[in-house]
Amino acid sequence: MLVDVREGSEFQQGRIPGAVNMPFKSHPDALSLSDEVFEETFEFQKPATTDAVVIYCGIGLRARKAAEEAERLGYKDVGEYQGSFKDWVERGGEIQR
Repeated sequence: MLVDVREGSEFQQGRIPGAVNMPFKSHPDALSLSDEVFEETFEFQKPATTDAVVIYCGIGLRARKAAEEAERLGYKDVGEYQGSFKDWVERGGEIQR
């Protein structure tokens, strides 16, 4: 699962194709929510602690904090996209709007 932890307004301006939005700044406790509340809040299914999750943000700062929080909560396969969305854009990656 590819997770964009930027705020909703940033996500709407452009994202990596296939990414889902879980804004870390406004919802740092997102992964500790119940499955039902998570899905109601974010409109996608909460990842299981055994799912592979790759997190990115604008430049990498929020992604690092979100990855640390996920690992603290028991997520086993968490990765960060180093350089995040900025790197994606600079490398000419497709942007979904």
